[in-house]
Amino acid sequence: NRGELNTNLNNYDEAIFDFNKVNEINSNNHKGDYNIALLNLKFKKFENVWSLYDLRWQTKQAYFNTKKPELKKLPSTFKKIFIWNEQGIGDQIFFSIIIHNFAPFFESIIIAIDPRMVALFQRSFRHYENFKVMPSNDKLNENDYDVQIPLGSIGRFFIKNKIDISSRVKPFLKSDSNQTKIIKRNLKKENKIICGLSWKTKSQENGFNRSIKLDTLMPILQLNNFIFVNLQYGDSNEELNKLEKNYNIKNYNSIDNFNELDSFVSLIDACDVVISIDNSCIHFAGALNKRAYLLLPYAIGTHWYWGTNQIKSEWYPSVKIIRQENPNDWESIIFKLKKDIS
Repeated sequence: NRGELNTNLNNYDEAIFDFNKVNEINSNNHKGDYNIALLNLKFKKFENVWSLYDLRWQTKQAYFNTKKPELKKLPSTFKKIFIWNEQGIGDQIFFSIIIHNFAPFFESIIIAIDPRMVALFQRSFRHYENFKVMPSNDKLNENDYDVQIPLGSIGRFFIKNKIDISSRVKPFLKSDSNQTKIIKRNLKKENKIICGLSWKTKSQENGFNRSIKLDTLMPILQLNNFIFVNLQYGDSNEELNKLEKNYNIKNYNSIDNFNELDSFVSLIDACDVVISIDNSCIHFAGALNKRAYLLLPYAIGTHWYWGTNQIKSEWYPSVKIIRQENPNDWESIIFKLKKDIS
């Protein structure tokens, strides 16, 4: 607990000391090593880290029920691989930015993904003849593959040092171009910049720390040369109605931002720029190579792939990161954002 508290205060040396102490006290408690893995990933120390990251199966997740072996090395004598999804939408998108690296190694690559993203992934990987995308709630015959791997474990083969990030990572999402053009035409006004907004997450674990109140964005909403598009999933009408005026915030009501993810990606792609907290929206924008601003809390609730002090994401080159200077200080972030985006 103290190690996690130190992590949430950016006291990383103290946190690592505590997590190592956990192992000294009880070597069967894997939480210490798993948290060390997350910190090493945050600092891009990739040597020997992926085996520790696999300890997530010992802490909070259930492994896929299969008799087929897990891929342990490349190149491999296996010909057909099954990559199965895990974690949330954002993580599935994030790990998929390196999935193309498998193409030369297998005759058949089956990717199981959240059913809401199947059409999107099929379009995005269609130029790979050996790729097949399927919904994760479908059953796959074990005769269709001879080796398998969870999506979150593929980094062990392709990300072994910092240089690998720039050489192995590729924005990969392709929106439905026709739908994107229609949305852009419906939203566009002369000389106005289309800016997508997402300001909260419903994550039970740390969503409170990552989310902001819509009225906190008031200095941005008052910029006259923007049209703002609601990229928030779920019902946000109550927050919108609390504003004194709508500040050109558009609800694109014909799209369900939560269930119709293929259309939602076209809505994001129709924007000129996106402003978002850490949720799936920023992963969609980054994987589309869409210019975006990521608003991050001071420490608590930040995912390892956003690093510690970077102002630009190495994983998503189009995403600029603006971090809190002090805990719960969103005002300084909005000040920086307004200065930059103006």
